Amino acid sequence: MRLLLVSSPRPNSDETPFHLGDNRPPLGLGYLASYTRKHGHIVKIVDLYHFGGGKVGNIITVNSEVKESDYIINLWDEIDMFKPDFIGFYIGIISYYLIKDLILKIRKKYSHIILLAGGPYISANPDTKLTKYFNCCVIGEGEHILPELLNKGKNDNFQNRICGKMAETLDELPFPDYNDFFDKPYNFKLKIFDNSLDKVFTINSTRGCPFSCKFCCVGNKKFRSISPQILIDYILDLKLEYKINGIYFREDNFTINNKRLEEFCDRMIKCGANLKWACESRVKNLNNNLIEKMAKSGCVGLYIGVESGSNRMLEYMKKEESVEDFLEKFPVLHNNGIQTYTTWIYNLPTETKYDRYLSQKLLEKLNPTYADDMVFLAIHGSEFYNTINDSGKYEYKEESGVIYTSGFFKMAEHIWKNDDRCTYVRNLYEKNKITPGEVDI
Repeated sequence: MRLLLVSSPRPNSDETPFHLGDNRPPLGLGYLASYTRKHGHIVKIVDLYHFGGGKVGNIITVNSEVKESDYIINLWDEIDMFKPDFIGFYIGIISYYLIKDLILKIRKKYSHIILLAGGPYISANPDTKLTKYFNCCVIGEGEHILPELLNKGKNDNFQNRICGKMAETLDELPFPDYNDFFDKPYNFKLKIFDNSLDKVFTINSTRGCPFSCKFCCVGNKKFRSISPQILIDYILDLKLEYKINGIYFREDNFTINNKRLEEFCDRMIKCGANLKWACESRVKNLNNNLIEKMAKSGCVGLYIGVESGSNRMLEYMKKEESVEDFLEKFPVLHNNGIQTYTTWIYNLPTETKYDRYLSQKLLEKLNPTYADDMVFLAIHGSEFYNTINDSGKYEYKEESGVIYTSGFFKMAEHIWKNDDRCTYVRNLYEKNKITPGEVDI
């Protein structure tokens, strides 16, 4: 069978309350493509999220790589040339409205093609109205189930919703093929940590997160990881074939397992890869010796979700890290030449002006390389979402399910200033005659 894998279109920057990302290749589709090809099917990836023509506009983030591209993909041309039997769509909540319109057009023009859907929005919200537009929606991981669906053939009666099959070990999955991405104008830099570093490839080497932060919508709690030696071999293959200079591990928590992390660092040092790398990380489990070894193996930066300077808020959101953990580890990271990109969340439930004051004081003490401020939006899959949705105490709820908590708009204007996201929310409130709630800023 011929399968076209499509990432859903990205809205313009003034048509969403969400950050648009940093223009990295869609590795989730890469994994699906590699696994499905392994089972004898012909697969092509079409990335409408980055190259579908949506205007990015003025996103105010530190060293953002999100920008408009001259490289534009025409989906209709891709369908006509590739002639797929199936089209599988990756859907995030940011694409909710655009995907609905797009699917109706595809249904009308190509009624013979089987339409599949998956991705974080479908998995977190299986009862969404979007499911009715597809022949089958996969809830959860799609690698193992996708070849089975294709093997059924076009004449099968598909279930509208089907549960995916979780990979017990990531070692069994073939890596994404960077030939799907390398010839396109993605962000292959690492400006948030090293302005001079170019040809940096993104890798997902783990899945799942065992923590239960109440603001987070990661639905998969079972942590799995690629074995260090297999990971190193893949990195060395990438270096040999593409002459890369660095790796950015874009996953929930690359450093969660100290034993695996130390083995990875030891093997990086021993093999002489001479590559710089960065990742997303917590800090509590990192000891001084391990941080030193990370730096020696090429680590130049960590993306760290601090979220709040208030221990009360950190405990309330189930962060399982404290202000003291950050104060202890940040000097060690900086002394070892590891830069820190931090995120901070404002307007969480129960947050007070004093909590926000404590966040500002901690920010000053930590002095991270960069700080990115978020204003909390409740989306499907998080504990906070369920609590707020059940209470009915919020400013507005979109058709997509996005919930704007009390005081959101006033806080967004305070934090984001002239960002396009504020324009979107302002227009949304005016259209729906929503009076913004007050917040003590």
